Amino acid sequence: MNIIKEVFRRITPYMRANGFVPSGKSFCRLANDIAYCISFDAPGGLLYVTAHLMPLYVPCESKYYTYGNRLNAIQKISLPLLNKNDAEAIINTWCLTLCEQIDRHILPFFEDVGSPQKLLAYVDSHSCALNEYIACHDVYIWRLKFYTHLYMGDYDKASSAISCCREVLSNITFLSDLVIQKYRAEIDEIELILQEERAIVEKYCISVICNTKKVMN
Repeated sequence: MNIIKEVFRRITPYMRANGFVPSGKSFCRLANDIAYCISFDAPGGLLYVTAHLMPLYVPCESKYYTYGNRLNAIQKISLPLLNKNDAEAIINTWCLTLCEQIDRHILPFFEDVGSPQKLLAYVDSHSCALNEYIACHDVYIWRLKFYTHLYMGDYDKASSAISCCREVLSNITFLSDLVIQKYRAEIDEIELILQEERAIVEKYCISVICNTKKVMN
């Protein structure tokens, strides 16, 4: 049994009613240049659900879960893991529970981060260590911040966030040297872009959004 396909068959009407469309193993909703996603993975036959967002103005090469978390890791959400061998009645009940939990917890969270401005306010007011909905390291938060400020045209704040990101990178031990070099090169590129005229910066942001939309498809 393809457990993801079985779940999709049951919850698609609910997801579509809330503005989400199927995209691979995810349901996605685009608003204000941010993709709001609920994604499914079944490693070893157990189904995991991740609620996450992908700002379209942050460059990427594939879908990623960085700005999100698995639902079963969020304390206030009660959702057991589903097994690919579970009976149809169990799958039906699980899907109903999933929709209830999305309605109660995930949709309000997506509303809390419903624009780049609201997303910035959210990450500024929630410590990474205590944030269940966006569970990632500080370096990814600073990367999100400088790209969001860049997108919003607040170049001084983008520059400050870049400096903080560079400082955090210098103390990181969990990333490989190759990845760290890649992020440093990215920062160097953005610092050069910030020296350009506003029209060129805006054109850069538009090109990133276009490329990220292709990844979403």
